[in-house]
Amino acid sequence: MTKINIKQLFPEILKKGKCQHSPHMSIKILSASDIGKSKFYFVVSGKIIKKAVKRNLFKRRGRSVARQSGAKYGYIGVFFAKKGAGELKFTEFKTEALDLMEKARLI
Repeated sequence: MTKINIKQLFPEILKKGKCQHSPHMSIKILSASDIGKSKFYFVVSGKIIKKAVKRNLFKRRGRSVARQSGAKYGYIGVFFAKKGAGELKFTEFKTEALDLMEKARLI
């Protein structure tokens, strides 16, 4: 199992990844069977969420949900925040993220 360099894979994920959308976030999924356990990354623009504290909160919540989701092995997922994502309560965030993962057939 090799270490993944997301900076090298990011253009490929954007180009070839399958996309799912929800009101406050979207996800792009790319199959990478050689990585083992699935990896999830969170992208939040400063235009979408102005304050760094809230951007970091979004990422921490996302990592927490991804760890507990029990996702299938062999995928790389990138979550993108949309407008209003910084205003979500944790329960709303969790249900929306898990719904996206279900739509993408990761759970």
